[in-house]
Amino acid sequence: MAEVLEVPKGYSFVRVISSGGFGSVVELIEKSTQIHYAGKMMQCVTAKDKERIDREVNRLRKFAHPGIVGLKELASMGNNQVIVMELGEQSLADIVRDHRSRGVLVAREVCF
Repeated sequence: MAEVLEVPKGYSFVRVISSGGFGSVVELIEKSTQIHYAGKMMQCVTAKDKERIDREVNRLRKFAHPGIVGLKELASMGNNQVIVMELGEQSLADIVRDHRSRGVLVAREVCF
């Protein structure tokens, strides 16, 4: 049976895209529009967790570029925070692989 996670009000869970040490990224559907989004689900227990999440949200709010997914909203569910953002059509790994195959240099780190 597939894993179903609690998601923010107004969204339906589709699937887990990825999981890591800080949380999971899931595919969501907004019920009112049927638009698909990515939801980065993270526990926010400590002040350090909150600071890290706030920093990421503030960075997403600053950028408006076709190559960067846009922020839709930050949803709270108890001790969990969900950054709801546009769902990219390609993973970063796919983009890097594509650029390398065309002989384009790819930076190893992106600093903000």
